[in-house]
Amino acid sequence: MQRFAARPPSRWGLILAAALVGLPVLLVVALAAGLGFASVGVDYRVDAAGLHVRGGFWLLRDDRNFARADIAGAREVVLEGTPVRTHGTATGRYCGGSWRADGLGAFWGAWDCSRDVVAVDVSGETIVVAPSDRAAFLAALADPAGAYSGGVALGSAAPPGLVSGLALPGVLFVLVGLLFVRMLRPMVYVVEGGVLTAPAFFRAVRVDLRGARAAFGPGNATFRLAGGALPGTVYIGLFRGNGENFHAAVTTMKSGWHIRGARHVFVTPADDAGFAAALRVAGAEVQNPSPTST
Repeated sequence: MQRFAARPPSRWGLILAAALVGLPVLLVVALAAGLGFASVGVDYRVDAAGLHVRGGFWLLRDDRNFARADIAGAREVVLEGTPVRTHGTATGRYCGGSWRADGLGAFWGAWDCSRDVVAVDVSGETIVVAPSDRAAFLAALADPAGAYSGGVALGSAAPPGLVSGLALPGVLFVLVGLLFVRMLRPMVYVVEGGVLTAPAFFRAVRVDLRGARAAFGPGNATFRLAGGALPGTVYIGLFRGNGENFHAAVTTMKSGWHIRGARHVFVTPADDAGFAAALRVAGAEVQNPSPTST
């Protein structure tokens, strides 16, 4: 039995493969961890200048100031139906940005997503807030010298069900990662008993070398029919080129060995001379040897 390792893949190809696998996984993990550890809350303050609202988290901030002279009034309301977000943030614990609700119309808000809220009328715009002490908040707005300061901690910024929601994409990323690992495993070609065994995605492809024709040349793959490909790194599966289908298990399509027997296989051993000699001993006709195998 003779074993021939494939040519080493391109270094940049390996970096690209690692990026394609690693970056999406890291992004999902970072998003889940970031949302899980980030806390969200909203703070309302009333002073002589007016109403100051601070809400949100990270870059998703909902901070606005409203001059006291622009505040026409405030009232407690119950949001009807299900408010519809038109632009903003909704985590299940915190709602911010532009919304619309039956009976109230369009409004801007920063609150705890509850239905019992305070609607503040500011220069033709409706502002929805949910202070913990509604009476004190309304009294501060009604009194030109009134003051109020109160924050509402809403816990983790992660929406309820985040873990279960990321479970499916997480599983998919893991499966894709396993496929990449499977593709990037070291490729070895085995010549034994007159048969060439080349790697496939999950199994192996065997070609009887007795009477087969072997020629060195370019891969000339026009497109992939099945399998996987990372340019400059690995090509493994069924490809089509020059009007014929062939199985490729290679690290480059630039040049390699075409073995045409009962099946057409394209391989790229690092030791061209040793591979050509093994083919001849196994009974294959080497028609166009590589420059390094003559």
